[in-house]
Amino acid sequence: MEKRIRVLVVDDDTALRRAWAAIFSQAARFELVGDVANGADAVEFCRGQCPDIVLMDVRMPGMTGPEATRVLRSLDPPPVVMAFSNVGDVAGIRDMEAAGAEGYLVKSLTPAFVMAAIEETVAGRGVLTAGHSPAASLPIPASPAATPPGRAASERAPKLTDAEQAALDCLARGLSNAAIADELYVTEATVKTRLNRVAEKLGVHGRVSVVVRAMQLGLVQIEPDE
Repeated sequence: MEKRIRVLVVDDDTALRRAWAAIFSQAARFELVGDVANGADAVEFCRGQCPDIVLMDVRMPGMTGPEATRVLRSLDPPPVVMAFSNVGDVAGIRDMEAAGAEGYLVKSLTPAFVMAAIEETVAGRGVLTAGHSPAASLPIPASPAATPPGRAASERAPKLTDAEQAALDCLARGLSNAAIADELYVTEATVKTRLNRVAEKLGVHGRVSVVVRAMQLGLVQIEPDE
């Protein structure tokens, strides 16, 4: 039997934390080992048992995500930490990166994408590394001040064909290649080719990285689940 990935969820939003705890509890590839509301509790928990991965909120009262991450990464063995952040929290993500987080996920992503990202990270492939090693800098979108006056952020995005954009939109909705093929009336091989071209234009690897990078560049938008 394949070893399940042991997950600790850390978030001060009780409803969100319990929702993700329920999702991981029902996923065959994962084992929820705990859910806590702040960084201090996460550190105490991990000193007693080491999960494979800690899904860490960035901004919490008391010990923050970056502070807790720094302590967790000093443990032996250290758990893998992934930042779990709202879209646009550039400063928080940079703090998490500096503290030792190996990837980040935005909270509006679907459960399927979050779980796929965790599997990639635990396997050592990293998330949002844009061709770098998992320990390399995360590709954080530039702050508004870094954008030249009069230049829209969308101008930095690569030009996609209509076919590539359609495939990307479906991917952002969490559809499999087979489902995308059915929706667009093409073969799965065609879907794979189009998504590979999108990934190449975005400079990233992996389905999760494609979607989040596309979100950063304004090519797609994912609304939080109701």
